[in-house]
Amino acid sequence: MAKSPTQLFENVVKPFTQFERWFKVWLGPRLMLCTSNPTLAEAVLSHPKCLEKPFFYRFVQLEHGILTRNYDKWKRYRKILSPAFSTGKVSNALPLFIQCASNLISKLDAIAEPELTISLAPLLSECMLSIIFSTTLGVDAVERREVKNILKHLDRLVVAGLVVVGCQHVTETIRLLAAYYRWFRQEQ
Repeated sequence: MAKSPTQLFENVVKPFTQFERWFKVWLGPRLMLCTSNPTLAEAVLSHPKCLEKPFFYRFVQLEHGILTRNYDKWKRYRKILSPAFSTGKVSNALPLFIQCASNLISKLDAIAEPELTISLAPLLSECMLSIIFSTTLGVDAVERREVKNILKHLDRLVVAGLVVVGCQHVTETIRLLAAYYRWFRQEQ
């Protein structure tokens, strides 16, 4: 029986709320250990033997992002980006984060109705742009019309990129599935 996106989301989130420490999830033939405990997550994520990204980053085409690159490339970018995210700079930006979150909550309160499905993407994008402009450019406010214009152009860029990636993704997905299947058969 097909599940709705809400049911799928609830199924993914449910174990994270049920278990305090570790729990197991099977992702196809692969066993995954998961935790929602921040102390355990920090210990795992900072352990030197856990710096390579898991196989599914490649499978879903996530290996080229700044946070999802392989360890050697990620380490180089992390050294470049770390000063921008120092404790002092993040602490100075907290009032802005709180203000943007409050504005977002107010907008959500104004449109929220029981059983109403809404797209969070435009609201989150607007909040994100406000934070980026304020923290990087020192611009406290951008006219709503300008924000919508910027977001429209960003959407066009993303869609154009997705079309190109989508064409590559089909053949790459087949190749990765075949390679993964061969690897899995050898492991048995």
